[in-house]
Amino acid sequence: MDGDAAQPATRMIAKVRARLTPNESNSIRPAVRSDLDAVIGLRTEAERWLRERRIRQWTADYDEYARGVLADWVHSGAAWVVEHDGKVVATVSVNGPDPDFWGWADDQADAHHLER
Repeated sequence: MDGDAAQPATRMIAKVRARLTPNESNSIRPAVRSDLDAVIGLRTEAERWLRERRIRQWTADYDEYARGVLADWVHSGAAWVVEHDGKVVATVSVNGPDPDFWGWADDQADAHHLER
């Protein structure tokens, strides 16, 4: 992310860090390539959870595309991971405006989207 776009993202991450129980067991950091399997695993777990509840979101026809998006976020620096005792237990991504939610008429100059 460029410097201007990173400003709101940095503030959001600081807020998440502040809410973690302050101890050596928890940390939040930018995701790196070696985290990709864990990030995708969290997505797969969420997909299973939704499917078990008969919620039709993140369906199988979306899998390959979604995994490509996650990989792009990790490689671009938009993805962050939360670790507990050295294990990745959560992930968030801070991105610019999401065209699925903001339309052409919306002011997207300062829009950021926190994805789980």
